[in-house]
Amino acid sequence: MELKSSLNILIGLDLSEMDSILVSYAREIVQWLPVQKIVYLHNIKINELPGNLTSQDKIETLSRKVNNKLQQLVKELAPTGLPFEIVTRRAAFTELAFEETVKQHKIDLVILGNKQQLEGSGGINQKLARMLNCAVLLVPETFRGVPRKILLAVDFSRYTTGILQWGRLIEQLNMQHAGFKITPLYISKLAYHFFPFFSNEDVEQSYKIDMQEKQKKWRQHFAQYPKLEIIPAGDKNIASALMDYADQHRYDLLVLGVKGSSSLTTLFMGSVANELIQVETNICFLFVKGK
Repeated sequence: MELKSSLNILIGLDLSEMDSILVSYAREIVQWLPVQKIVYLHNIKINELPGNLTSQDKIETLSRKVNNKLQQLVKELAPTGLPFEIVTRRAAFTELAFEETVKQHKIDLVILGNKQQLEGSGGINQKLARMLNCAVLLVPETFRGVPRKILLAVDFSRYTTGILQWGRLIEQLNMQHAGFKITPLYISKLAYHFFPFFSNEDVEQSYKIDMQEKQKKWRQHFAQYPKLEIIPAGDKNIASALMDYADQHRYDLLVLGVKGSSSLTTLFMGSVANELIQVETNICFLFVKGK
């Protein structure tokens, strides 16, 4: 799926402290991505309201007050001069509210809060990342401003093209900035639990072969992109190796693929993406979908 030159973005709000951070983040996003319109979404879960507050008139009053609160927040903190819309839905499941809004507004990117110190389980993030038919950006309240160092987690799967397309889009708008850097990275991972049965020389040779094969594949299919960095995972899982590299080199944004579909019955999410969502971090995660 080709990326558009100008993006429709949805920001999910939950009436918590995270809302002001995400609305303020809209000012950051327009500095490093081409934005056409921003939709701010909140879902009122009617089934969680006390019985005496579920009459039609009380729900209408609640919706109006929520909308007014969000209007004021956007007026105070959001970027000016950019088209926006505030959407308040009343779906029994928040996932459905997002899915319907993404489809209706032709959303290209959903932005969610990845709460670190603030209260929140992150469960909705996992569900939305796997089921929405668009990219999902998770932003921690501890983010470090406009990203200048971008790490592309390449795995040569069907997600790789999408990852590189996002990298190219970001690069086109930001390459003129001092300190901007974009790095494709492949983590070479072998079945480590078998290593004790082989000599160090055999293990090192296996890594060497894998890394040479991936460099060759990169030159054959992706020569127009920056040089591919490759590191061995060793005894770490891929998520840990990625985070160690990103933290050590102070990357601001990690772009990677995620398994998912638009079906509510899809229960599996890529293990690397799933593990990263659980990590305490200052880094933003951009999960993209494959072809």
